[in-house]
Amino acid sequence: MSLTVLVDYDSGNLHSAEKAFQRMAAETGAGSVIVSSDPADVARADRIVLPGDGAFPSCRAALTRFTGLFEAIEEAVTVRAAAARASESQVMELRAVIQRQQEMADAGDERAFHRADEAFHSGIA
Repeated sequence: MSLTVLVDYDSGNLHSAEKAFQRMAAETGAGSVIVSSDPADVARADRIVLPGDGAFPSCRAALTRFTGLFEAIEEAVTVRAAAARASESQVMELRAVIQRQQEMADAGDERAFHRADEAFHSGIA
């Protein structure tokens, strides 16, 4: 059975989103839906939903308050997903871009962060 995880990083009330995803999953036979901040749940998820308002630097900062949560999401997005369709060099390139994003976020350089983010998205497209 497939699993969708709505990542709870204390961004707000996820009850309505959870109910909507559960209804969609029931209607389409898409498995189960849970709300979790447990990295183990993220690691075993088939689909990961990261709710928010688009302000990723603050989202990323919030994720790091949960031990291992950001790393589990990063692993799922960059390694599992990319490895399924990319060469090793492409996966290494995506990891380098993510590292650059981290450096820019830590430095508070939003312009450079967004450039790195655009590079990441073009790399997985």
